[in-house]
Amino acid sequence: MTRWCSSSAALVAFAFAFVLTLPFQSSAWGQDCPGVGNCLVPNPEPGCEDEACCFAVCLTDAVCCDEEWDSTCVFVANAVCSSLCGSDANNSCFAQGTTPGCDNETCCTAVCNLDPFCCNNRWDQNCVIYAGFQTEACANSGPSCGDPEAGDCSESNGTPSCSDAACCSVVCESRPECCATVWDAICVSLAATLCVPDCAFDLEFGDAVEIESCDGGDTNDPCIGTAEPIGLGVRTLGRFGSGGDRDGFLVDLAPFDLDGDGQVQIRLTVAAENASFDLLADPCGTSPVVSLQSAACVQIEEVACVPAVESVISVTAIDDPGGDCDDLYAYALKIEAQDFCGPPCDNEGSCLMPKTGPGCGDSECCTSVCDEDPTCCIWEWDAGCALLAAELCGGPPPLNDACANAIAVFEGRTSFRQVLSTVEGPELDCSATPSTGDVWFTHQVACTGSIVIRTCGDTDFDSVLEVFRGGCVAPTLLACNDDFELCFRGNSEVEVVGVDCGDQLLIRVSGTADSVGNGELDIVCLSPECPCPADLNADGKVDGADFGLLLLDWGPCPTGCLGDLTGDLAVTGADIGQLLLEWGDC
Repeated sequence: MTRWCSSSAALVAFAFAFVLTLPFQSSAWGQDCPGVGNCLVPNPEPGCEDEACCFAVCLTDAVCCDEEWDSTCVFVANAVCSSLCGSDANNSCFAQGTTPGCDNETCCTAVCNLDPFCCNNRWDQNCVIYAGFQTEACANSGPSCGDPEAGDCSESNGTPSCSDAACCSVVCESRPECCATVWDAICVSLAATLCVPDCAFDLEFGDAVEIESCDGGDTNDPCIGTAEPIGLGVRTLGRFGSGGDRDGFLVDLAPFDLDGDGQVQIRLTVAAENASFDLLADPCGTSPVVSLQSAACVQIEEVACVPAVESVISVTAIDDPGGDCDDLYAYALKIEAQDFCGPPCDNEGSCLMPKTGPGCGDSECCTSVCDEDPTCCIWEWDAGCALLAAELCGGPPPLNDACANAIAVFEGRTSFRQVLSTVEGPELDCSATPSTGDVWFTHQVACTGSIVIRTCGDTDFDSVLEVFRGGCVAPTLLACNDDFELCFRGNSEVEVVGVDCGDQLLIRVSGTADSVGNGELDIVCLSPECPCPADLNADGKVDGADFGLLLLDWGPCPTGCLGDLTGDLAVTGADIGQLLLEWGDC
């Protein structure tokens, strides 16, 4: 049999990229696709385990599916099968690409275990960053610190280390991955602060600044003057005058003690050219509750439980720099507070959804997650912790997993869980990939004209959004979107036009490929609101018929209901009051 003959790898890649777009067709050898074995490794059997790659290769060289998957088959697979981790057709694991996967199989597999998006959708900047953290799997041999071939320290150069030996050494001491794996965006950021002789901070939108003058005044020294009040959760920038300047910032922690136990949890984040930061319960005390030191503008933080009292953050220059009024800001600090100081795995809330505070309410699951990722039990149970909980612990599907149990949602944002949902409903009209699971909502339109429905914002998975008119039995599709161009990581947005007051919409949110997670559904009216939200039967007036509909829903309605006019997930006297206020013609 005549074997395939190559002219150039570039031609192969072009030709087979076209082949991969063709629909599968049956043939004499089609039964061997998929076969067994890695498509990038020779084996004595015909075919290989990846069906698309196997088909593309055998379409050109039938020997690969008639006799054996030899080195020629592997050569072709490397040239055209960009869907495979480790294929030569892929980009470097340390560079963004428009296709899934990267050229190092071990690194690619490790990253995709963390974020399946990287192998199911595309190798984006997040995937590059994940690769930078995989020191063992993504070890990247290359030039050493100071080698001119290593690349500029101020750029993500694709190799470990950078060309400035001194800067490279300082950065890699702080983050060894920069010299063991790759000089990525994180290394560049570190270099920007560690590799300058006199680091300083630029004022950014939302920052607060020290009020005290830098020309020798000590107005905010907590032992001489009065500490300056600052807001929690806001970065504050300051600078030192000459002569041993000490700055004090007043923070009131008492309002965060909601349970009255006398304690709150704080997170203090600081960075400075060379300074000490002390949290003091006594404004001019010498026994700090929390003490941090930062040099070279390296950001550090500490989480601790402290007395819920008015406190002072005292900032003192180490080895007085003798600043002058032309200096830029020499330090930055931010303090955050929340009311939780107990064992993290006694904290209330579902382990399957992100929440403020560390830990979650299922002690066994919480412990398992925090054994894998200790940060989940330090400050916040974030999206990553929720996904890890689903993987390690499992759990029930969401309450609105089935269309029949759709949750009523109103204008504004509604949090939801898609993790562990199943698939129900029609095939997707706006996505080429199967759904990983869907959740359902109903919405009674409160305006006339058009509304926007979106998952864009705090949704942490690649979502598809569909909006229907009609019930679950025979819904009519009104709008559908997979990836909205202005949304992050494949989130969705649709505008539904021609809606009227009282219209009932059915909303389905699903995930594509292997993407699962949690998010927020946001509904915004773009046209005048309806004059009578209490017109439950949409007949143009609020009367006894609407009152009867409200009474049918009386009591708690955790998934929302028509009579819940106040949006508090219960029909009570407050809803009757709202209905009576609107009584009469609309």
